[in-house]
Amino acid sequence: MAEFIINEGEVITTAGKSINKMWIIKSGRVRVEGAGGSYELGPGDVVGICEVFLEVHFLTYVAMEDTETYMYPIVSSEAIGSILKSNTDIARMFIRSCIRQITKLIYAYRTEQVRCNAIYDSLKACYNIYLNLAEYVGVELKRNKEIEELEAYSNNEELDYWLSGYYEGLNRLYAGENYKCLIAESDVSVGMLRKGCLDARKSVLLMGDRYQFVKKCLNYYFLEEEGGLFSKLLTVFERFSADANIKNNFLNKMNIIVYEASKFPMHSSGNLGVRIKQCAEELKRLRSNTSLQEGEEQETPEPDFMEELYESLDTILDFAEIVGAERRLFRINIGKLNSLSDKNAIDDETMALKRDITAEFYQIYSEVFFKSLEKEIPPAVRMFLYFGYVDENLAGKKHTKTLYHLSEDLKTNDPSVSGVYTFYDWLLAIYRGEKKPCRNEFDVDFSDYVRELKNAKKITPQEAETLLEDGEAKVNYELDNIFKTANKITFGRVSTFCPVFIEGNILKELKDCIVKVGNIRRNLDVVKSVDYSAFYRETLALSDGDIMAREHVHIEKIPDFILLPNAGVRGIMWQEIEGKVRTTPGRMFLSILHMEDLQNTIIRMTGEFRWELCKRVQGMRWNDVTDPSLTSLYCDYIQFYRKNNNLSPDMKEKVKLSLQRCRNSFKEMFVQDYIIYILYEGNGSPRLNKVSRQILFEFCPLDAEGIERLSKNPTYMELIKQKQFKMEQKLQRYDGLERKCLKETGSIPESLKKEINFIKGIV
Repeated sequence: MAEFIINEGEVITTAGKSINKMWIIKSGRVRVEGAGGSYELGPGDVVGICEVFLEVHFLTYVAMEDTETYMYPIVSSEAIGSILKSNTDIARMFIRSCIRQITKLIYAYRTEQVRCNAIYDSLKACYNIYLNLAEYVGVELKRNKEIEELEAYSNNEELDYWLSGYYEGLNRLYAGENYKCLIAESDVSVGMLRKGCLDARKSVLLMGDRYQFVKKCLNYYFLEEEGGLFSKLLTVFERFSADANIKNNFLNKMNIIVYEASKFPMHSSGNLGVRIKQCAEELKRLRSNTSLQEGEEQETPEPDFMEELYESLDTILDFAEIVGAERRLFRINIGKLNSLSDKNAIDDETMALKRDITAEFYQIYSEVFFKSLEKEIPPAVRMFLYFGYVDENLAGKKHTKTLYHLSEDLKTNDPSVSGVYTFYDWLLAIYRGEKKPCRNEFDVDFSDYVRELKNAKKITPQEAETLLEDGEAKVNYELDNIFKTANKITFGRVSTFCPVFIEGNILKELKDCIVKVGNIRRNLDVVKSVDYSAFYRETLALSDGDIMAREHVHIEKIPDFILLPNAGVRGIMWQEIEGKVRTTPGRMFLSILHMEDLQNTIIRMTGEFRWELCKRVQGMRWNDVTDPSLTSLYCDYIQFYRKNNNLSPDMKEKVKLSLQRCRNSFKEMFVQDYIIYILYEGNGSPRLNKVSRQILFEFCPLDAEGIERLSKNPTYMELIKQKQFKMEQKLQRYDGLERKCLKETGSIPESLKKEINFIKGIV
């Protein structure tokens, strides 16, 4: 080990060079550069630790200031094992630095995933604006087939969603007091580093792949012939005769992609970077020159809400009547969080601070909710209940104003009609007895919980009966058993989770990621346009006379969507039914500020819903192939795919790789196929193999319009023929039932009419 000083700006090593040494940073800072982004290292970090078991570097390291280091020569992988075995302190430092760096890479990967989707969506939106307005303003329309045919970014080799939680758990283990038992096993340490190197390289490779896709989108927008789509939009804009407000909205659409592009690493150099900067300046100039036309009435200036929201934290604490040590500690901790330069760091101090804030937040949320039942809610408190907002400085002035307006809009929603609840509205519905509390992560609902208390003789039977009707107890059950878990999962980045609203967690414009009732309904319609029976389930038509009382009919129950107060990237299909009754709506949790693609999230949750509902209905026989069902046939297909003569050797290899990516989870495998089925297969673009397509086509059938759409496609002709044969068999039986009803009652029950239409795919 030798001590070296690396001067500011000096390149320590570059991607592509052979790995022959590592550097422990004693003081100073180092910037790590890779495809798609960069991050910083500081004292205690190890340069090259994420590549040590690979042949060459895939990252570049540059000293940001004069940096003191200790250099370790690496002659072989056995040398690493010797270092780890001989010095437990060095072994711990190596592993913790590796974990910290991988967590940063995974966070960067998730962040760029959101931005990549935003740029693609904006490119398509701007192109549609150009198509709609070019001829209208008298500009020659020049179509771009490459943009029209461009599909959203997809890659079968995605990072496993559980990786961030896995490394967060390892970080806690190695940071705790019992780390020595892990360090003592040098083979375990070597294994940790080997896996870490592979995960780090995969993150960087995937970011590089996404980087190329983004660059392609931006080239279409900025650098193509005649300046790209941006220049074509400017030409349309200059000829567009409209008032200042409409023109400003036009500019806002154009500005989104420029704003997102400026966050990517290619903006700082090269022709593309220069062009992006030029376009940003041009938009700024146009915005300043766009003014109200003569004779138009000027809008009333927007009031300054910041004065009303000044010292929001005190307003929230006053509302909840929190005093003493509880108030003082929460204010101190929020102040500490505010003072951090990197609020998403995963060092021990920051994570300990966030754990304290998290525990205090949930206690305050409970107290604020119950006070809201008896007081008028001020804006800052409503923002706290809806979004987890606590402080205008943590949120930033821009986001604070936006949250104010969004919270006002949310007050007009009637969740009992829309089925879409803010978490505050959900708690109100539980308190009033309109909804039952959710099952917890161990599948125990509130009635089971009360029964357990009674059986354990912690409460009397009379107290149990009272507790079952106690709104406050139900709300407390929801807060203690569901809210904390679901809030963290929907946030998605478990290593940096904190329930308070932080400006640095926002990856998109808030107005673009707020989940509204209309957004959910539109995306559900996308699912139902392919899988029309997704939310139907069987029941007996008991209310339509003796004849129908013995007949099973299908009714639709759209799930309740509960919007949790965070800005996250995941959705959860929490439970497929309410309580034990199969004809009740399921429950799905989403972040109220959802920064991923909402359509993909809802499709994924619907796939999970399909799987879990089938298991619920089938009971113990959910994987018994002698009782054909979606889950049993799909499990049989995955379990015995190697012996399936309908699959070619190439297809079998693809199934094997897909199963490995899904960690041998049959459910996850099905969900991935379901997403492909909804996005591609249902629109006539074959992507699945023959076996999985047949299962999905049978149990997630297309409606009549979808069948007509695919009837000329050779891939689906045989499947459609089989479906129509089975449909005719069912209809023949119901024709006889219709005649029987007409003969005995003189009319056809409404439930029978609906069931016939359901079988025909007319809903």
